[in-house]
Amino acid sequence: MFARRPHQAVLSLILLLAPLAAHADIRYVVTPIGPAGSMAAGINSSGQVVGSFTAGDTTHAFLYSGARFVDLGTLGGTYSRARGINDAGAVVGASADAADNTRAFVYANGAMTDIGTLGGNNSSAAAINNKGQVAGVADGPDGSYAFLYSPGTGMLSLGTLPDGVFSRAEGINNAGVAVGGSLAGATPLPQFHAFAYASGVMTDLGSLTGAFSVAQAINDSGIVVGWSNAGVNIDHAFVYAAGVMTDLGSLTGQGSSGAYDINSTGQVVGWSEVANKETRAILYEDGAMVDLDSLVDPASGWTIESAFAINDLQQIAAYGCNRGSCQALLLDAVSNVPEPRTDAMLLTGLVLLGLSLRGRGRPCPPASQRLNEMGIGEASSGSPGS
Repeated sequence: MFARRPHQAVLSLILLLAPLAAHADIRYVVTPIGPAGSMAAGINSSGQVVGSFTAGDTTHAFLYSGARFVDLGTLGGTYSRARGINDAGAVVGASADAADNTRAFVYANGAMTDIGTLGGNNSSAAAINNKGQVAGVADGPDGSYAFLYSPGTGMLSLGTLPDGVFSRAEGINNAGVAVGGSLAGATPLPQFHAFAYASGVMTDLGSLTGAFSVAQAINDSGIVVGWSNAGVNIDHAFVYAAGVMTDLGSLTGQGSSGAYDINSTGQVVGWSEVANKETRAILYEDGAMVDLDSLVDPASGWTIESAFAINDLQQIAAYGCNRGSCQALLLDAVSNVPEPRTDAMLLTGLVLLGLSLRGRGRPCPPASQRLNEMGIGEASSGSPGS
């Protein structure tokens, strides 16, 4: 009882509140997905993750759903890779067929379906929206071009930017706007620029320096992310909105960076070079780029090297390493915990309350009872994710 042993009670409270202060900046819990060497690529609103993993001597697409890891198989060939997933759980990517051609696929209801090409041998799907529309790249009779595939309609070539000879689509939103990159301009110095395709028109999004850019994703507000040349041998992540491409910089102010995805609230994930050309996963929000390593518990041992997708629950599909073993990861956002200053004020209040009760000659109730009465109880004494 505090009335008889006040110093012991204060120590107990300090020990109780210390974990909250220590983990005040932790925002994500890291869950490894699949075997070593696996690579995440996409995530949907339910937290289902897709990607690829090593299966013997080859690579197979996977779907991770509710702690269940599913090998999606192939179209009859030796390999497959998944790139995107929609909210219905339909997965897209590329797989070798029995003739060893690479073909775009949609995986749904336990079956992988070849969605064809533009008349050539090969194709690859990169993204799928909630209407089932798929964006990617496919061979035609005279070249390879970005495509938009719609159920019941088939595959449509999106063409190229003026005087281009190649294009590829990397992302699509629920309005059917596709984004990617296209060669533009005549030789001998053609440029590769990010584009957005809507209503039959491919629009050049430009670049940070004029030389190179590629779009990777677009959200339902029409905001585009990707990366662009920002100097000699330097690429930087960008956000494109309202006709303006904004350079997001890099974590250190030096080296390259890139953006892979954006959610509906404008949070961006990707990668940035740090010392010795190593990369770290980044989260860009509120005008600032943050190293995701700083938002996970350092005691976990994980180094997050790149982040590939983010949903509206702030769950992130990523890739990282722990003690030399690298693999696909799911980062789950945890509830906010009190900042150290708040903890200190709470501790002071509890001590003063104990002294007040002691001064009245009444025994003070146990610490757990008092915390419950103040509305913080066991929820605050557990882990940040409890």
